Amino acid sequence: MERLLTAYQEDLLSLAELRRRMPALRQRELALHAEVESLSAQFSDQAAYLRLAETLY
Repeated sequence: MERLLTAYQEDLLSLAELRRRMPALRQRELALHAEVESLSAQFSDQAAYLRLAETLY
């Protein structure tokens, strides 16, 4: 998104093209943030299971 904004500011990209491309990038950004959150939760769960398994032995 930063690169698109820079291209627009430097008149390398039209406002119409910027408006056309930004929503898809925002959706992708939200999806990636959700994936990171999911992976973080999985990591936390796995760490908790390992701690539990260590206490059983």
